[in-house]
Amino acid sequence: MLRPRKQETKEEDAGIPCEGGLRCLCWKILLNYLPLERASWTSILAKQRELYAQFLREMIIQPGIAKANMGVSREDVTFEDHPLNPNPDSRWNTYFKDNEVLLQIDKDVSKSRTSSPSSFAFRWLTLLLSQEFLLPDVIRIWDSLFADDNRFDFLLLVCCAMLMLIREQLLEGDFTVNMRLLQDYPITDVCQILQKAKELQDSK
Repeated sequence: MLRPRKQETKEEDAGIPCEGGLRCLCWKILLNYLPLERASWTSILAKQRELYAQFLREMIIQPGIAKANMGVSREDVTFEDHPLNPNPDSRWNTYFKDNEVLLQIDKDVSKSRTSSPSSFAFRWLTLLLSQEFLLPDVIRIWDSLFADDNRFDFLLLVCCAMLMLIREQLLEGDFTVNMRLLQDYPITDVCQILQKAKELQDSK
């Protein structure tokens, strides 16, 4: 488990080193993407990449492809239609408009959640705190989460630590102020948060 200690150096603060792809490799092993047996990595990586390519072929549908999959001769849209075609009748134009609608729906759903007291916890847990901190800090938190055998239990402890560290502010604020505080978390020192989470874990 990668946890901050009371007197850490800057190198220790950074979590798993990223030089030479070390962090990437560690995450693959910690998340069981790769086994510990190094001899099998090449074959397993090749299999995983083929599975990903198959996923793309099955899920990423571009204009003109759907008909081909239904047995209808595929129309060649390469020359007459393309992603930059300004024609309102362009299949690509329709494709992008559909994506814009989905994006707007997602925004509307997010807005509706702000009225719920538990919305901040839902976002923290489902997105693994990726919306609360800068990317380098998110990666540092994930180093600790992925390295813990009970990573999702530790995620709960991290969230509890975040609440405890702003306890006084929460007690002083009303509902509206507290919701704004929780949706724009004020503490940026993630090592302080991880240290508090470690203390909670050790106190069990």
